[in-house]
Amino acid sequence: MSLGPIEFGIIALLVVIVLGVGKLGSVGGALGKSVKEFRQELGGTEELGEDSRRASDG
Repeated sequence: MSLGPIEFGIIALLVVIVLGVGKLGSVGGALGKSVKEFRQELGGTEELGEDSRRASDG
């Protein structure tokens, strides 16, 4: 079973109806940040974020 373009359109429409257009930006940003952090943890990278740098400086 695979999803075609019509199914993706229906899902996108439902998301817009449930969340509203105003919240989509904040939800997308939070999702992107979560995926970035997850990839960093999987890769074992030791990149320090801005918050980590501040904590280690003071």
